[in-house]
Amino acid sequence: MLFAIPWPGRPGFTLLRALAVTGALAAFGTADETHQAFIPGRSMEGMDCVMDTTGAAVGTLVAGFWERRKKWRGRIELRPLTPPLSPRGRGSS
Repeated sequence: MLFAIPWPGRPGFTLLRALAVTGALAAFGTADETHQAFIPGRSMEGMDCVMDTTGAAVGTLVAGFWERRKKWRGRIELRPLTPPLSPRGRGSS
């Protein structure tokens, strides 16, 4: 959900974006728990709301760090492990 919502301003992970997404997911989880109170055989529990919010926060932070990691990997110059071959080839001396 972090990357599915268009966000004005700076692209990428920001704390404000993470808080907004976490809040939206917490509201959705609380609404789902409230809905369960009206279903026979199900119950509404406050700890489920806390765990939904915790999962939303952790998931948002992991997605943000994953995005930053992908950006940093793109900036690192990958060098070959072996030295390049001479222009004359391997067998030539």
